[in-house]
Amino acid sequence: MRRNGVVASAILALALLGAGAQPAHAAEVLAPDGPASVEVRVIGPGHDVEWSMGARNVAASPVAPTFEVTNVTGDIFAGDTPATITLTNGNDVLYQRQVADVVGTVFGVDEVDPGESISLGASVLLPSEAGDEYRTAAGVVDWKFSAFVSGEPTPTPAEPRFRQTRPALPTCPPPAVPTSFG
Repeated sequence: MRRNGVVASAILALALLGAGAQPAHAAEVLAPDGPASVEVRVIGPGHDVEWSMGARNVAASPVAPTFEVTNVTGDIFAGDTPATITLTNGNDVLYQRQVADVVGTVFGVDEVDPGESISLGASVLLPSEAGDEYRTAAGVVDWKFSAFVSGEPTPTPAEPRFRQTRPALPTCPPPAVPTSFG
């Protein structure tokens, strides 16, 4: 029985210690400059679609944003000859390959001063060797910019894992114990 009590105490201690661990205080400091998604329709093989994506620094200090393609869907990105994507930051090519391979990759981009914006370019190209089955193909590309500024950590009290959900039972005096048996 003692062993079960020790294990239960250890589990409870780990749970309570874990409850108080909080990351440093951080706040999102980028405001989107436009939508975070684009529908891609290419008129046929050998053609492309271009667009730009941006975000504005709303913090009082410079930030170093990141960019990530979060999701891609659609038949233009599937099959034997899927469309490719090129992501650019000015004249620098960040990525140029099949779209499905970029999902989840995080790219660091140029530092952005307070009140300034970052803008990236993108293009989706349907290769010229793609067949006519792609003529009506379409897809959607979703993305996000992220940047956080650190501040003084705000102490967050640990939330108790167990709460009493009903009033405590009244306490009664201990029962009288007979001193003689007769």
